[in-house]
This record gives sequence, structure tokens and C-alpha cells, in this order.
Amino acid sequence: MGASLARQAGKKPEAEELWGVLGIREGGQTAIRRYIYRPLDASASFFCMPKAAAAKPAAAKPAAAPAVPTARLPHYAALAQSLAGTGWISEGYVQDRGPGAGGPHYQWTRKVKGKTVSVALSREQYDWLKAAIANWRRLQAILKEMQRLSRAALFASIPGPVRRKRLSKKVLGIN
Repeated sequence: MGASLARQAGKKPEAEELWGVLGIREGGQTAIRRYIYRPLDASASFFCMPKAAAAKPAAAKPAAAPAVPTARLPHYAALAQSLAGTGWISEGYVQDRGPGAGGPHYQWTRKVKGKTVSVALSREQYDWLKAAIANWRRLQAILKEMQRLSRAALFASIPGPVRRKRLSKKVLGIN
């Protein structure tokens, strides 16, 4: 008697009948139509396509890269080249607090997990960190411009969904 017939007759189906309906095989694998379910532990199961159904489509061509507007390429390449010349970098701020009791005071301040952390510096450390922080700010400006150019190339060369009205440069982040 099948599981559905057992239910119709008001009987509780036997485990063997359910296993036959679900297609439980040796090794604990369950096959329901085109999927194979494999138990991971007592309360979870994993399913995947059987090997025959998971065959790759016949000779699918890779998607061709869309044409990138060439007007932006020289500027983008120059920005990428300028990244190579970046020296040491550091976040934060340095301050020359002026002379005080015990001599001049230099300080490096930054945020760590939302908290402000300050470190006392020597004159040499102050000079070095000042240059590293300037490099960091220049690097951030270059990356921001590269992102803007990348978005402009993306929205100019790759078709998007149909829209009722055109998106502004501010929304696209290319202004």
C-alpha cells in the first residue's frame, strides 16, 4: 500500500512505504525527482542537482566585455599610474601644539572603533606622519576620482533597465 493510499484509508503509513515514495537510497541519500538530498546531520539536509542534470549547457559563449568609452581611458590610466608613486600612508591628524612645559608637543590623533586615540610624538615622528597623512588624503582623492570615472564609463556603455525618467548625475555619482 502506498503512502497516499494509507492516508486515504486513515492509517499511518509505514516508514518503508515513505522511504519508497521519497526514494531513500543506501547511504542516507534521498532522491526526489531531479534533486538528490544528502543529510548533513540529524536536523539538516543538503540538496544538489544529480550529475546528469547538472551538465553544462552546450558551448555557451562567454559574454563579451562592453565597449568602454575611450575618452576617459587616458585620464583613468594617469590616475592609476599616480597610485604607483604613493609613499607611506597613515590615517589621522597630526598637530603641533606649540611649546609648553617641557618643550614642544606634537600629537597624532585618530579614531579606533569610534573612540579618539591620541599619541604623543617626537619632532621626527611628527614630520614623518605629516607626510604619510598627506599621502593618504591624496590617495583617497585619486581613488574617489577613479570611482567616478568607473561609474561614468559603466552608465555610458552598459545598457540599464527602462526608466520613466533619466537618472541625474548626482544619483549616479558622476557629478
